[in-house]
Amino acid sequence: MAAMFVVLGLLSFIPMVTAIYNVTFCNAHIGVINSTGFKKQEPVFFDNFYTFAEEKDPHQQTVTYSEMYYSSQSGQFYGVYKSPVVQMQTWLDTQYDEVMNAPLDSKSICVDMPFDKSPLYTLIRAQMNNGSVLLADPYTLFGWDYSVKKNVSYLGESQSRGIATQKWIICEYFPGLDMTYVTTWDIVDAVQFQLPAVQPTDAEFAPVLPISASTVFQNGSGSEVRQNLDYTHFARIQPDDRHFQIPADLLCANKPNSQKPLPVIPTYFSYKAEQLTINEYQTMSQQSPDLVYTNVDYRSIMGLFVQDYIQTPGRGNSNDKSFLRVVDDFNTGISYELDLTSGVCEVLTISTMRKDAYPLGNGLVRMRSSDEYFDIDSTQYQYMGVHRVRDIDCDTWSTKMTDNKPDHTQNALYTIYFATADWQKKTGFRTIQTIPVMIQVMQGNTLQQMNIYEFSTDPSKWLPDLTTCYNPNNTMNVEVFLKGQFDRYYSAGPGYFRQNFIGAFVAASQLGSPLRINDIDVQPADNNEIVVRFKLLEQLNVAGDVGTKPDKVPSKTIIANFVQQVNAGQFLVDLDQDGRVTLYARKGSVAVTKNTGRFQFIAPKANNSTGYSPGAMAGIGIGMLVFGLVLGVVIIFLVKKFKKSGDDTIAMSTSK
Repeated sequence: MAAMFVVLGLLSFIPMVTAIYNVTFCNAHIGVINSTGFKKQEPVFFDNFYTFAEEKDPHQQTVTYSEMYYSSQSGQFYGVYKSPVVQMQTWLDTQYDEVMNAPLDSKSICVDMPFDKSPLYTLIRAQMNNGSVLLADPYTLFGWDYSVKKNVSYLGESQSRGIATQKWIICEYFPGLDMTYVTTWDIVDAVQFQLPAVQPTDAEFAPVLPISASTVFQNGSGSEVRQNLDYTHFARIQPDDRHFQIPADLLCANKPNSQKPLPVIPTYFSYKAEQLTINEYQTMSQQSPDLVYTNVDYRSIMGLFVQDYIQTPGRGNSNDKSFLRVVDDFNTGISYELDLTSGVCEVLTISTMRKDAYPLGNGLVRMRSSDEYFDIDSTQYQYMGVHRVRDIDCDTWSTKMTDNKPDHTQNALYTIYFATADWQKKTGFRTIQTIPVMIQVMQGNTLQQMNIYEFSTDPSKWLPDLTTCYNPNNTMNVEVFLKGQFDRYYSAGPGYFRQNFIGAFVAASQLGSPLRINDIDVQPADNNEIVVRFKLLEQLNVAGDVGTKPDKVPSKTIIANFVQQVNAGQFLVDLDQDGRVTLYARKGSVAVTKNTGRFQFIAPKANNSTGYSPGAMAGIGIGMLVFGLVLGVVIIFLVKKFKKSGDDTIAMSTSK
């Protein structure tokens, strides 16, 4: 049985000869059971094994190869059949009652069918037990099952390919195919042929290794067909051998719908990744991979996308690594490209080729949704089960992109891996999260693979520094106080606080883009209130490509709007979505100075004609009393000078 199965191939490549059990045919080859037949202990095969066999056809001068991974313990099978005509691989997992067949040179025409409806079900003598499929034990698989065996005889010691063997002959009737056939086995003699570190007394570990098998079976016309196998490898394997795992990108026609819903990607995320691009993949001309490291910060609520690139030197390029930051602002349609080494900034419209940009036609773009960014917006994905990537158990989905969406690489095989909930629990995650682990895209002979690390949904505490992209002479320094305890409302979640403050400022001041807010700093005030300081960059005279009016509101107008909201008691920062925690700005607490190279923030002005706070005036008076008239004159000189330089200060109402 095993010889016939391994040699004649997998599934549809098995010649369907038909016959009935023929006693005459059997006796002609094996004779009557001799007296020594059952005195010799018959071989016992491994429950989980791998075998490699070859068949040579002297007439056609061809060789056929067969590989088989088999586990009766886990109920899995993987086989490879290579002949001059057919090259096929087959996966079987009785847990899912599926058989998947695919040519070795093309996965695109894989065919799936229920196991109990396939020829393989009969060939390997599986059984149904309460609706579950049970594989036969190897003893039965190789044709040594007393329930169907008709005749067996031990022929004594022999040799095959120069190896000491025990020769057996079996005549068997296989009801599944209504076939009678005879197999002559040469099985290694563990006593005569000793392998390293294996002693004949180690009965439990004695190798039961088939060396060759010669099969003769009778077809419907009564003529005999012969096939000879040489086993070149036979070994014990583990029941979870990696070959049993069905490839994550093996998309099959007629595959039963075992779909699992795709995960939901949050509207904010950041991660680090390494991206490999291999051209001419798995060909004789395969090139060395191009490697790019990248850091991504996706903030759909703010309309911002930030990506850092660290690119290694390409082929034939001896230059150092390049460091580039791209900031796409979908509020204005403007993209900033900064060389992080030189500080040079280039301001452009957002490219339609950017991963974060969805092309709308006519040169316009919009920001991709988080699902679109990870290309899981397609309805064609198939759930491919759990696969292990970088020692992480992953739920895996795969699809062939044929939906003609402008943001997809057409006729490309997409496969995406997400860490399973079970793996997260075992690893110690307190809450189950959506964690992408790897994305793989195969188009033609080009493979792109992105390994994702440190995926986070916690809002970032920073905005990219774009000061080199703006005129620094027009930058304003802004300060405002919020009525709330610093250690309670800021320290508990700096990222959320900054994100919500920026959103509140943009809404209150009619600022077109949060990117004009730069170098934001949050500190506790003397009374443990929260003081926020930041730079406000001047407008750019550049039109974007998102279909909205460019951000051309000058900074003075922005500040005027902001001060009006603060002094009216209407500027507030919501720290949760339900509005249960709201911080208001203290009226009259806004202070603004023009940029003087280094940030210098002034305190809120009090109601006195000198422009100084009462504390400052008291300090000057005490200094004059202590240090005398001379020092007092110096201080008055410095104060007047400071007051003169304060003419650039924009006057703000400080009424409380």
